[in-house]
Amino acid sequence: MNQPCWLKLTPEECRQRILADPKDLEARLVMGMTYRLCGDHRAAIEMWMSILEINPSHDPAKQLLRSLEKELDKGLIHLQ
Repeated sequence: MNQPCWLKLTPEECRQRILADPKDLEARLVMGMTYRLCGDHRAAIEMWMSILEINPSHDPAKQLLRSLEKELDKGLIHLQ
């Protein structure tokens, strides 16, 4: 059974991977999820948007952004 990528990478590992390869989409995706879980929704949005700048058809980033936008629209969460 494969673990999701976000269970395999720590935030520091993500930072190091992004520094080594700015186009590392997996590290950017995980970093965005980490920001969201920590309540930094603005940073999560920025990280996922950066993925779409690299790869506009990246479905996981699109889905995560849509989900966060729905929560924002409903007032369930707020940007810091």
